[in-house]
Amino acid sequence: MTARRADTTPWAKLAIADLFPARTSPPPDTGAQHAQDWIDHYRLCDQDPAARARLLGSRMGQCVARVHPQAGPEIRELATDLFLWLIAYDDIHVEALDTTPTTLLPQIATFLGVLETGERTAGTASTTGTGFTAALTDLAHRTRTVLPPGPAARLTAFLHVSFLSMLWDTTRRKTPVSLAEYLTMRPHSVLGRVSVTLVEPAAGLDLAARMGNDEAGLARHLVGRLTAAERPLRLYATAFEQALAGISGCYGTPRYRT
Repeated sequence: MTARRADTTPWAKLAIADLFPARTSPPPDTGAQHAQDWIDHYRLCDQDPAARARLLGSRMGQCVARVHPQAGPEIRELATDLFLWLIAYDDIHVEALDTTPTTLLPQIATFLGVLETGERTAGTASTTGTGFTAALTDLAHRTRTVLPPGPAARLTAFLHVSFLSMLWDTTRRKTPVSLAEYLTMRPHSVLGRVSVTLVEPAAGLDLAARMGNDEAGLARHLVGRLTAAERPLRLYATAFEQALAGISGCYGTPRYRT
C-alpha cells in the first residue's frame, strides 16, 4: 500500500539505503541456490508453483547477506530459511481467500508446539500437502544449536507472537481496523522483530545474559573489596547477594522454567 496525500499525490520515498555503505556476506552467489534447495527439500510450494517463483524472486539469500554482512554461513542460512518459511506460509495459507481463524488455528497450535518442544507434537497432522511442520522443526532445532541461549529464546518468543498475529490478521480481513489496533499489531507481523533479533548473533555478539553475568561478578568482587573493613556495609552487600540469588533461584522452578 502506497501512502498518498489528500490530493492523491504519492509521498516521496526516503532513499534510506543510500545513507549506509553497501556490504554483503561472501560469497554472494550461494544464497540463491541454498534458498531454492531448502524450499524444494521441504516441498513448501509443491501445490503452488507461482508462490515458489515469488519466493525465489525475493532473492532472500542475497537480502540476508546484505542485512547481516558479518554473519557466518550457519546463521545466514538459518535467517534465509526462517524468512522463506514465514513468507511462504503467510503467502500460501494466511493470505488464502478461504482461510478463516477456524482453519488456521489447528496449524498454528501445531507450530507453537514445535517451538516449545523442538519436535512435532504427537497426534497432530502436518500442514496439508506441504512440509511446513517438518521445516519448522528443522528451524527450531537449528535455532537452539546455532544461536546463543539469549537470542534463541527471544527469537522463539517473537515467532510465537508472529503466529498469533497471523490469527489476528484472519479475524480482521473483512472488518475495519482502527489505527491504534494496527499500530499495536503491525510490529509483530512476519519479519520485523524476528530480523532485529538476529542482528546481535549475526555480528558475533552475545550481549544479553553473558554481559550481565560478567558485570555482576565484577561488581560482587569490587563490593567485597570495598566492604571488607566495614561490617554494616559487608552485611548489606551479603544480604543483597542472597536476595538476588534467591530471586534467580525462583526462576529455576517449574513455574518459570518455560
